[in-house]
Amino acid sequence: MTPANWLAKGEALLDQDRIKAATACLRRAVRLNPGDAYARQVLGESYQRMGRLADAERALRAALALGDNPQARLWLGETLELDGRREEADVLYREVERSERASSEPGALRRRATALLYLREARRSLPLFRRAVEASNDWSAHGRLAEALLCAGDAPAALKLMGRTIGRLEGKPRAQARAWRGLLRLWIGDYRGALSDLDARARYAPCWRGAALLKLGRAREAVRELNRSLTRDPWDREALTWRGEARRILGQPRLAIRDFDAALRMGRGNFWAAASRALAQRAAGDRRGFPTEVRRIFRVANSPDAVEARLRSARGVRRVESYLFPVWRAFGR
Repeated sequence: MTPANWLAKGEALLDQDRIKAATACLRRAVRLNPGDAYARQVLGESYQRMGRLADAERALRAALALGDNPQARLWLGETLELDGRREEADVLYREVERSERASSEPGALRRRATALLYLREARRSLPLFRRAVEASNDWSAHGRLAEALLCAGDAPAALKLMGRTIGRLEGKPRAQARAWRGLLRLWIGDYRGALSDLDARARYAPCWRGAALLKLGRAREAVRELNRSLTRDPWDREALTWRGEARRILGQPRLAIRDFDAALRMGRGNFWAAASRALAQRAAGDRRGFPTEVRRIFRVANSPDAVEARLRSARGVRRVESYLFPVWRAFGR
């Protein structure tokens, strides 16, 4: 097989969440053609999804060494955020935003808008996302715009946009768009609405269904859904965090700690897992306090009750990306 064949196969496997097999194909593509910056970028994405953040960083920096690559910069920023290196990530996001200013190409508009969103500048990102939507037939651009609207404080507009988008789609894209709307509903605390949108066959839907069920007080059903999600993708750090939380609530602290440890191995920036792990440790008899980073991000004292209250008030958000801080922090006011 040629390097291009290995790359195409790796991308297809990645899209099917067969991440380990995808990584092997992508490594073969890079080995056969070390000058292919795009292959290195996709390999970095694959490593990131496996939680191999050091390998992801190396692959993405190698892609950037071969030439300017705004998409690789975005992926590298996301990787650094997962590793808890948010200030370094922000530097990369600013570089992307500056480098794409001169282009009106849909991809450049979307990358620039995404960089602004990641910099917690959701309102500034909205005009760019709207231009990207107008210039592209890619329905997923509507999902990104909806996320930006939600982060800017306009949940009704976000849900309305996704409703219009769903109405124009059929088949698998329609199911995926409904799942995206279900995720938005999960984030704002509409758990029943989320369940109605989350077809279990859609990608990532079992994870988000599990989260909604947990928030509705149905922890055992939540664990079953999250098991299903992790059977498909064992490296889903969000599903591991939610399942750990469900097991903690079910009075299974040691199983919960195992899930939180697995999530934290894939990214030490996972403050949700760190907070819930500390609560599970207390339930298991370990009375140590909460990590400083958790208290800083949560803006709470070193108190189990305060951390538990923050987890409740954050509703259905368990993603670590800082662009979502305005969403979940708003609920605690």
